[in-house]
Amino acid sequence: MSDAYETQLTLLTSRFDNLFRNPPTELSAQILSIIKANPGVASAEALASSLLSVVKENPKRSESLILPIAHILPATADIVVNDEGAGYNDYPFEQVFVIHLSEFLSDALHETQLHVPKQTVVSPQNTVLAAALFSASAIQHGLLNSNHIYAFARQGLRLPDAAIEEERQEVVAVGACLQLLVAGNIMIEKWLAHSDGLEKVVEALENLKDKNVIKYPNAVGLLDVSFHPFLIKSQLLNLYFRKPSQKLGVKFRLL
Repeated sequence: MSDAYETQLTLLTSRFDNLFRNPPTELSAQILSIIKANPGVASAEALASSLLSVVKENPKRSESLILPIAHILPATADIVVNDEGAGYNDYPFEQVFVIHLSEFLSDALHETQLHVPKQTVVSPQNTVLAAALFSASAIQHGLLNSNHIYAFARQGLRLPDAAIEEERQEVVAVGACLQLLVAGNIMIEKWLAHSDGLEKVVEALENLKDKNVIKYPNAVGLLDVSFHPFLIKSQLLNLYFRKPSQKLGVKFRLL
C-alpha cells in the first residue's frame, strides 16, 4: 500500500476508535458521515479494524457496536468502491467492509499472525474469546456469515474432520460454547444442522464435558446451557465474566 493510503488508514482508524470508545448519542449517523466523506477502501478497512480492536478491549460491547453498523450499512448501498490496486472494481462499500472484517476476525479466531504466541489460557482477557463472542453477535444481527466462524465452532466442538490444536483446545471449546449461546439457533439452522445435525452438536458438548476439556471455573457451566434463541445475553456475560469466587447466579439447562 502507498504511504498516502497508510496515512489515510491511520487517520480514519483513529477517528473510528474515538467514536467507539466514547460513543455519542448519534453513533450511527457519525459512522455514516465518516464513510460518506471517505468512500474508499481505507474507510472500510479502518471501520473493520477499529470495530474488532475495541471489542477485544471490552467484549461486552460487541452487540452495542454491531447494531449501529448493521443499521447504517443499507444506507451505503449507493457507495461504490473502485481501487484497481487493491483489486476492487465497482464493489459495494458494504462488501469491501465485510471482506476486511471477515479477514480480521479469522486472524483473531484462528490466531494466524506470524511470530505471535497463541493464547492457551482461558480468561476474560483472552482476545480469542472476545472475537468468538463478537463473531456470534455478528451472525445474530446479520452482519457476517463467514465460513471461518463455523470452522472455529467445529474445531471447538471437536466435530469430525475438524483440526484439533491441543495446546489451545480449552480456549477454542469455550469460544465455541459462547458462539452457540449467542447465535446457536442460527448456526444450527444454517450450517451445523446440515453437516452434523443437532444431535451431533449436543453429543459434542457432552463429550467436552466428559473429557474435562473445559476446566476454567467460570466456563464449566457453559456446557450445561440451552440453545434457546431467547437466552438473555446479559446472563451469559455475567456467567462468563464473573469472578471465579462468585456463586453462579444463573442456571442453564440443555434442551
